[in-house]
Amino acid sequence: MSVIIPIYKVSPVYLRGCLDSLAAQNMEECEFILVSDGAPETESSICEEYSSKDARFKFFKCEHAGVSATRNYGIEKAQGEYITFVDADDWIEPGTCNSTYTFAKKNNSDIVFCESILHENNIEKRGNFSPFSITHFSKSNIDDVIRATLFTESIKDVSIPLVACKLIKRNVIIDNDIRYSTDLQFSEDRLFNIQCYQHCKEFSYTNQFLYHYRIHASSATRKFTHNAYNEYVRFIPFFSPYIQKEFSSYISLEVLRCFFLSWSTYYMHKENNIPYAKRMHELCDIARSNQIQNAIAVCDKTKIAPLIKFELFLFKRNIFFPIYLHGLKALIWNNLK
Repeated sequence: MSVIIPIYKVSPVYLRGCLDSLAAQNMEECEFILVSDGAPETESSICEEYSSKDARFKFFKCEHAGVSATRNYGIEKAQGEYITFVDADDWIEPGTCNSTYTFAKKNNSDIVFCESILHENNIEKRGNFSPFSITHFSKSNIDDVIRATLFTESIKDVSIPLVACKLIKRNVIIDNDIRYSTDLQFSEDRLFNIQCYQHCKEFSYTNQFLYHYRIHASSATRKFTHNAYNEYVRFIPFFSPYIQKEFSSYISLEVLRCFFLSWSTYYMHKENNIPYAKRMHELCDIARSNQIQNAIAVCDKTKIAPLIKFELFLFKRNIFFPIYLHGLKALIWNNLK
C-alpha cells in the first residue's frame, strides 16, 4: 500500500502532525511517499528526519510544479497494490492503512472510500454517506457518488469529492493512464476521482471516520483567487462526453455554485483593488453568459435554496440588482474589517 503526500509551504506543526499520524500506523507493508514540490528547507528537513527514522518513509525532492504534478510523481514512484493520498496539513486515524486495506482485500475492491472529519475554526463537521458500510456498489450507487462528486449538496456527502479518503487499486490508475491534470488549478481531484470511478469494477465503502481534513485561510476555496469564476469552471470540459451528458444537471449546479463562490474569493474580496463598478459589471456579464444561462435552465432547482432560486429567476430575465446589493454589502463589510 502506498500513501502519497505532496508537500509545499505547509506549517511545520501541521506537517509533523501529519507525519506522526503516518508513523503511528500499525501496517508494516506500506510506504509513505513524501514528495517535496519545491518545499522550503524547514519542511524538507522534517521529511528527511522522518525518513531516517522509519524505512516506510521515502522522501523525494522535485522542483516546484504544482500539486497535480507532485501527486503524479508520487504515483510513478508508488509500488503498493493500492494507492491513497494524504495532504500534508491533514492527518489520519491510527490503524487507517490496515483497516482500509483489509476491507479492500476482503471485498476484492478496486476502490474503497471512507469518511472524513472536517476541522474549521475549532469546529468539527462530519456526515455519513451511509449509516452502514457497503461492500459492493451497484451502478446506481456509483452514479450517486459521481453526482455527489460533481455537486456536493449535503454534509452527508462531504467526503466524496476529496482527493483523500479513497484507497484506489494501483492497476486502475496505471492501466487506464489516469493522472491529475496539470492544466487545472481547481477540481483536478474531482476529475481524477471520477475517471477512477468509471474504470473500477468493484467499489465499496466503509463508514468509519478515518481522515481528518483541515480547512484554513490558505485552503483553495478560502484564499483570494484572481479571475476566480473562470478558474473554478475550467475543469468541466475535461470530463468525458458521457459524464457531461448524463450528469448535466449536476454539472450545471456546480457551475452556479462556482459563480456564487467567486463573489467571496475574488469579485467582492477585500484584496480586490479593481473599482467596485467594474467588478459588478464583470459579474453581470458572467450572469448573462451562455454558460450561466444554460446552467439556470438545466439545473435541478429543487436542490437550490429559495433565495438563490429567486436571484437566478431574476438573472434569467436580465435583472442583476442583487449582484450590486451583495457587492455593496461586501464593500462596506470589507472596509469595516
